[in-house]
Amino acid sequence: MACHMSLCWILLLTGLMIEPTLATSKSKKQAKWDVYLKRIKEASENYTDCSENTCYQPVLDADFQPWRDRGGIKHDDFIKAKKNRRNGVVHYQIINRKLYRQEKSMFQPRSEGIEHFLLKLLPSLPDMELLINTHDYPMVSKWSEPAPILSFSRTPRETD
Repeated sequence: MACHMSLCWILLLTGLMIEPTLATSKSKKQAKWDVYLKRIKEASENYTDCSENTCYQPVLDADFQPWRDRGGIKHDDFIKAKKNRRNGVVHYQIINRKLYRQEKSMFQPRSEGIEHFLLKLLPSLPDMELLINTHDYPMVSKWSEPAPILSFSRTPRETD
């Protein structure tokens, strides 16, 4: 290795340079990451720009299909979901282009993030009420009666 001794030690300690005797073991350790690096590369190559929101439409259509099948979200559906909601489900209202939120929020930073985006959309939104689950996990199983709750997180097993 042709480098100044202190520079060599700095490079070795920071992992920027591999000592020849460590190269074999380092590449074996690196091999376990190859599958992930390959997936990242493939995802980057297949990336589609969604700035026009066209990528999200099929997901939105599928998410709201149960409500279309029922003829829409009825006032009684909302009242029942509001009454039966658990902690972490936050009630929002949009009235005359103003956003209102229930006083208490279990996860204040997440509620503030939701409000940030709702405020950007406010000029294009009609008067409405929303129930938004701010937990890290969804709450409405797809095998139970649907509830008009939007969730911050989701899995294939839930509908919120």
